Amino acid sequence: RLTDLCLQVMVIAEDMLRTSSQNTRLSLPRTQCGWLLLGALMTLGPPVVKPSLSRLMLIWKNAFPRSTKELQSETERGDLFTWQVTLEGYSGALQSLHSFLVHCAGLVTEDVIRRVAGICESAVNVLAHLPTIIKQHGVQLKAATAMVRLRLYSCLLQ
Repeated sequence: RLTDLCLQVMVIAEDMLRTSSQNTRLSLPRTQCGWLLLGALMTLGPPVVKPSLSRLMLIWKNAFPRSTKELQSETERGDLFTWQVTLEGYSGALQSLHSFLVHCAGLVTEDVIRRVAGICESAVNVLAHLPTIIKQHGVQLKAATAMVRLRLYSCLLQ
């Protein structure tokens, strides 16, 4: 069945996101692929996404720092490559969330709106720290930070 196949794809995507930090050479491609798979699943619409909605909300929520204190701690560590992967993760999470909002509008209840608002709030907090991250790690991160900003704005427009 299509639903079973989609659940298998979701498990693969989650595994790629969870294990992306285990092999430095594969961190960026695994992060990109995991989020792309989740975003693609959203295009299949509410019948496919609904059984996994609470799980997806948790994945999106966990893509961002849980608090300002955790964000501050993250900002103070890492190197250029770590931040490239991290920003790609933020961007991918927001893109797959946007795909959900576009293709699964029928699943957007008040509870979902509240949860998405919390995710977007975390992303806004990340935006506030991006200038510091660029200053610490270099202008090579400007394109990645611009993509995070663009993806967030796309979500907010939905």
